[in-house]
Amino acid sequence: MGTSASSKGNRGGNPLVPEWADDQPGVPLPPADPQRYRSFRSSFGSYLAGGGGKANLERSLGKFARKATGGVKVGPRRLGRVVSAGGSLVSALNDIAQGRDIAGLDASRYVGQPIDTFSQALSELVTGDHPDSDWVNAAIQEAIEVVLDFEGAFDPENLTDDNIFSILSEFVSQSIFQLIVSEAGNSWKYSGDIENTIKCEGEILDLTREHVEQSLSDQVTEKGRNFEAGAVQDFIRTAAKDVWQEWESYDD
Repeated sequence: MGTSASSKGNRGGNPLVPEWADDQPGVPLPPADPQRYRSFRSSFGSYLAGGGGKANLERSLGKFARKATGGVKVGPRRLGRVVSAGGSLVSALNDIAQGRDIAGLDASRYVGQPIDTFSQALSELVTGDHPDSDWVNAAIQEAIEVVLDFEGAFDPENLTDDNIFSILSEFVSQSIFQLIVSEAGNSWKYSGDIENTIKCEGEILDLTREHVEQSLSDQVTEKGRNFEAGAVQDFIRTAAKDVWQEWESYDD
């Protein structure tokens, strides 16, 4: 996953947040530090060269959140396409679970088909066409396949409320993971071998999952579940801010 993640992220607008990816379009951004990646990539390279480890990873993610992406007030704005796709994804899954029709997708055609066949069709429907399409599409497919069992067959009965929310959590985690992997750039060369790369990718994704799941769980406890697109988008925004805030504390 890590070294092949797709990033087309700095086309147009402020280099911190491209205009087409901004979750707060029109809100002024601070000037981008031309050296913003230096400390993150240096720290991340040391993390990889050292064979991983939570303490070294947290140190790197602190620099990712605070410096490379501009901090909690800026970094989460880079997830604008994730926010919009996530709202559409959960809304569509809930409609399928309730037996409602979805424009552009006949879910009944996929009943009994491999999960990846269904996940690909749905991801293409909700992702749209933009420079982050590959990244968001991959995160949606991974989320559906992880939660609904990649080796199983698609059955709308498995789209329980718990599973839909688990897909949301996994989608947000996969999306943030993809951003980290991409922003690490050439630091991946310090990994040494594929086994270490896979191990470190697993550590990054697991820690990301931990913090995303905690935020979403707290939000559901406070507000309850809501599968409407607008409410889901707010869940994602809050989760991203919570993750950035947690990771910024590692760079204190």
